[in-house]
Amino acid sequence: MKPIVALGNALVDHQYHVTDQFLTDVGITKGQMSLAEVKDQETLRDALNQASIERVAMAGGGSAANSMYAIAALGGKASLCCSVNTDSAGEFYVRELTDTGVTVSTSAKRDLGVPTGSCMVLVTPDAERTMQSCLGASAKFDEDNLDAGLLGAAELLYLEGYLASSPDGIRAAQKVVDEFGLPVALSFADPAMVEFCREGLAELLKLKPKYLFCNLQEALGFTGADNSEDAATELLKVAHTVVITLGAEGALISAHGFATEVIPAPKVTSVIDTNGAGDAFAGAFLFAVSSGHDLPTSARLAVSVASKLVQHNGPRLDKATYQDQLRSI
Repeated sequence: MKPIVALGNALVDHQYHVTDQFLTDVGITKGQMSLAEVKDQETLRDALNQASIERVAMAGGGSAANSMYAIAALGGKASLCCSVNTDSAGEFYVRELTDTGVTVSTSAKRDLGVPTGSCMVLVTPDAERTMQSCLGASAKFDEDNLDAGLLGAAELLYLEGYLASSPDGIRAAQKVVDEFGLPVALSFADPAMVEFCREGLAELLKLKPKYLFCNLQEALGFTGADNSEDAATELLKVAHTVVITLGAEGALISAHGFATEVIPAPKVTSVIDTNGAGDAFAGAFLFAVSSGHDLPTSARLAVSVASKLVQHNGPRLDKATYQDQLRSI
């Protein structure tokens, strides 16, 4: 398979276990991603410190990067065009991806005068993740971060929905499609993007995605439908293949020329953290279809990987676990 190349935000995740009351106290909406300035994130860090809540994990994150990580860990070829600062966090971010086998664009690191982006991941006892992101250097992502060598060698362009909040990010995606003619896979990424960046998502949908990924909340919110099948029907008007993740129920796949099918998820006895589950799902699915598997088989691998991920802290598994899931199909 040729590489899959992604455009996306580069964020270092800082994960904490919190209570629902803590979220209420700091005024953050549970289950969504919110954008924050540096000073806002400092205020949140102060609140965590005052509550004696310690960080449980630190790792490279970002929706598209998590998906590319999954592809590389499964044995595929993945690349990422992103933007980080030339600080220690940026060096950490690029090194972690590179060590896994993801090729990061040579133009990713620039001295931008703002820190590498960071994301505070707040996980409640029900395993729901709430995120506060400070884009930092990621907010500077633009056409200058594109890598012609990576794009020219790729077979598919993967876009995270968070790009919908950035006019420069949208223009970069449009330029790639215009100049390289790559088919597109798009993930809505977060309900907040559907709620607050609908116009930006509409611009990305003009690129006519070959694959569109979303969870049920995002699908219903975007289409106004009241069930997954009707939502899929609406989304098929703008994409060739629609995949709606259904949590513990698995995933619905629908495509032109393919009857809608729900692929059940393996039974999970204990959900620890849902952070990155949708990213891992999309990465595993794209790895499988790019390797020649049909849609149901690709979805089975994807739900298997996502089911393993939610039993683990953080948005990424070790390589051996991805390989175990691949052997299971």
